[in-house]
Amino acid sequence: MISHYFRLARILCLIVAVLSPPFFQHESLAAIGEDAEKPVPEFTHTGETITAKLIPRAKSTNVLIDFNTAHGSLSDVKGIEYETLRTPDMDIKEFKSSFFDVTIDDIPPGSEAEITISSSFFTVSTEYWLYNSKKPAKWFNSGIKTKTGTDNSNQFVIRVMDGGEWDSDGMADGRIQLIGGPKDYFWSYALGTLVVRFFGVFVVLSMLMIGMLSAGQIFIALEKRQKRLALLSSLSTKPEPVHRTEPPNSPNAQSSAPDPDTVAAIAMALHLHLAHRTSHNTADAQGANQNSWVQYGRVRIQNARFQTFQRPVNTNDKL
Repeated sequence: MISHYFRLARILCLIVAVLSPPFFQHESLAAIGEDAEKPVPEFTHTGETITAKLIPRAKSTNVLIDFNTAHGSLSDVKGIEYETLRTPDMDIKEFKSSFFDVTIDDIPPGSEAEITISSSFFTVSTEYWLYNSKKPAKWFNSGIKTKTGTDNSNQFVIRVMDGGEWDSDGMADGRIQLIGGPKDYFWSYALGTLVVRFFGVFVVLSMLMIGMLSAGQIFIALEKRQKRLALLSSLSTKPEPVHRTEPPNSPNAQSSAPDPDTVAAIAMALHLHLAHRTSHNTADAQGANQNSWVQYGRVRIQNARFQTFQRPVNTNDKL
């Protein structure tokens, strides 16, 4: 019975193993840097903040990235596709989200603006790289480290000078255009992701094993309970007495006394039988006695005759 339950558990595990690859296929492709189709970022305005909603590389769920500024007004944030600003010296797999074009207006020409970019998707090792088509090396690291925000998210605080090196339009015209995107080195992110996923798989398998062992103990307890109930029911039931039948010739068999008529009939039958045998024996004895005397007489007669034939022939000599 228990082996039957374990066989069902093995079949269930086999079904899970067969059906699970399609669910993890997208995650596995993302872990090795496979580019999958993702929707264009969606931007929403909430007061002075613009929020971008998108699905980054190596993830299958949406993340939110907030943009705001402490100087001027945040007029627009646009998403830029990877291939639009791709250069031979950059690894596209290290950029997990699309590039962003942030525009700040209403600042004095040549002044400085502070742009804050925050998201729970950023880590302590995330870097924010900038793009300027007028520089020999178009892509460069801003060198700014992430800070922890009020909502426990990591954020970049970037100070940009109008017309300066980080201003992509290169003109001090009261407008700042900041082009760039967050960068995570592929191997550090991949190894961290794999560790997390393997740990998750280990936890899931451990829970499955605990569930199977618990189910096995439950089945064993149920089987023991059934055996115990069967034993108690067998002990509570009184056995029926067994009626033994004695054979007719057994000394333990009880015989009933015959009636007088039966006894008289049996006695008469025995008398007639024995009387008949006695009469036959007497007649035989008498016949045997008569035969012996006849035989004796015959023997005497024969002897007398034999003596007659034995007399001497010459009678004169005797006289």
